[in-house]
Amino acid sequence: KKYRHPVATFDLAGGGTIDLLDESARILDRDGWPVNLLVNSLSDVKKIPVIPAREVTRTGQTDGVRKLVQEINGRCFIGAFSAGGFTMNAILRLRGGVQGLMDLVDEPTLIHAIIDRSLEGAIEKAKALVDAGVDGLFFGDSSASSSMISPEHYREYCQPAYRVFVKTMRSYKPSVKIYQHCCGNYNPILEMAADEGADALHGLDPSKGMNLQDMRRRIGRKICL
Repeated sequence: KKYRHPVATFDLAGGGTIDLLDESARILDRDGWPVNLLVNSLSDVKKIPVIPAREVTRTGQTDGVRKLVQEINGRCFIGAFSAGGFTMNAILRLRGGVQGLMDLVDEPTLIHAIIDRSLEGAIEKAKALVDAGVDGLFFGDSSASSSMISPEHYREYCQPAYRVFVKTMRSYKPSVKIYQHCCGNYNPILEMAADEGADALHGLDPSKGMNLQDMRRRIGRKICL
């Protein structure tokens, strides 16, 4: 069954597609991005939303988090999902799966621009969550492991962005704990991930060859597994 909205029709039962009735309308997903957003050129990169932390707070987007923090009142650790992936997840989402992977080789300037812009938005969202009182920030790209890309591409595109995110948030609130999502095969890039500054690696996947004892042997006590 189709449900009609003033600016769109969408299928609640099957997920389906969202058809804009007004081309100027923007329907946002959980990350605050237009659902129909695609980046076709460098000039399109500016379309990626970067909402200042103060605006995220002012519009009430963190009110639920703030209320929870007040209710918990320090009785347990509260972590928040601070970014829906600002490296490979963003690339594949904005460029398409096949094209995004090809762009790693053919369009490095565009890839860097998309990541830089996406990172900027993720940092603002993370700042708003920290302002709301969370103890920890969760970030990561499920498509950034060696199950999807080479160690060379991880080193070029992902590691620098992750380091900037961690360094920026550490400067913003030194006590905040930061944990990185890393599903898939991380064996070829484990040492790089451990050197990005996060407190923990999350989502270790034995089905993809990840062995806890071997990981601990390789990286020591640099990071929580």
